[in-house]
Amino acid sequence: MVQHAVPSNYTFSPSSATPHLTINHDVVADLDSSNAFEGPEKLLEVWFAPSADALPVNASPLGLKAVNKETWESMLDMVHCKVLSVLESDTVDAYLLSESSMFVFPHKLILKTCGTTTLLLGLQRLLHIAAAHAGFPFSNAESVDNIRAAATPYRVFYSRKNFLFPDKQRGPHRSWKQEVKYLDDMLSHGSAYMVGKMNGDHWYLYLTPPNQELTPPITPQSEANDIVIDTNNELGVVESSGDEYVDETLEILMTDLDPENAKQFFLSHASLLRRHQRRRRRAAGRSRRLQQRQRLGPARSTQAGRD
Repeated sequence: MVQHAVPSNYTFSPSSATPHLTINHDVVADLDSSNAFEGPEKLLEVWFAPSADALPVNASPLGLKAVNKETWESMLDMVHCKVLSVLESDTVDAYLLSESSMFVFPHKLILKTCGTTTLLLGLQRLLHIAAAHAGFPFSNAESVDNIRAAATPYRVFYSRKNFLFPDKQRGPHRSWKQEVKYLDDMLSHGSAYMVGKMNGDHWYLYLTPPNQELTPPITPQSEANDIVIDTNNELGVVESSGDEYVDETLEILMTDLDPENAKQFFLSHASLLRRHQRRRRRAAGRSRRLQQRQRLGPARSTQAGRD
């Protein structure tokens, strides 16, 4: 049975106990979540193989791309977001969501949501879909028909910035402490980190090392001996000597933007800016054509005189 109580040894989330320097809470005290929108995105990245060329033997040749839109929608309903459109290619299916986006590769899925979405509540369903609809191996149930059957992920990453309105979040997202507890109940050997100032902007990260099994049961780590820790690495990054696949993520902090520069991201200002840019391009085009005619004018006069 899953225990929802948070153990006493879990440290409290700094975001729930320290002031936020990026927003005036007195001004927005009476706003609800529909007016005071939570911009920082929750990012979940689940890998089922190190690359699209290294899928398990019994998995579908298309991997996660074999899963249809309707099946993914059943998972996204638990996250509280909707599919607006889909673009498909040979390498990735891109889903535009009502709260951000989802990218489905043969070997991994990246789901980003903002606002008060309950992203982590979709993780169990995601793992079941990977087993039942994409053929990825599972070990926590006798049959894939069991709703609890969950594919064994190769790696799991979850990250987010500290919330501006943590009190408006739902489910396990009310604090980093609860999110870590939720992930620890589902995954084994996960590690949680915080980067940044506890009394300012900071970023949370939860990740598992390669080839972790869901709990229960816990299976031996086939790659445990391949993990190499560089004690001279100031960032404490754990590297795998046997993993030839390198993946990097760039996170850009976009709070406290200059108000004038930020106007280009607002629809009314963006539309005005686009019209201004089109006028400038047209004016530049007319200027270039005029200069060309001026350069060609003397040449034509000279040629006419020779004739």
